[in-house]
Amino acid sequence: MARYCVASMSTESGWETQSPQAALAKHVTYWFQSRENQGKVMGKVPSFYMIFKTFSRDPEKMVEETRTKFKAYIEELFDNVLVHVERQNITGEINNYKLILTARVNVDGVNYDLAETILATGELYKVLDTERLKR
Repeated sequence: MARYCVASMSTESGWETQSPQAALAKHVTYWFQSRENQGKVMGKVPSFYMIFKTFSRDPEKMVEETRTKFKAYIEELFDNVLVHVERQNITGEINNYKLILTARVNVDGVNYDLAETILATGELYKVLDTERLKR
């Protein structure tokens, strides 16, 4: 069985998990939570925040960069990765769109889908929603 390093300050979850679902869920959460200052301190911290900051006004480039960087980030953990990113325009809005990210990894012949992982580990994503709604 594989082991995954999950950098965390939490003593509850520790630094390691054997669960592909937990590893995928935590790393995706971190990818969305990373901020600009983390990149300055540690250098080249992959994050959605930096892609959004740089490319949000160019939807085609935003999709391309998100797909490339998100896939590379997930591939640091898993060997068999499928990632898809698409843009969906918001009806009646000018230059407003949402990105739809899908990912699937295969570990020991078992597929783990990101959407199912989020449902199974939903507690991890409450922080994202709480922070998002503050704005």
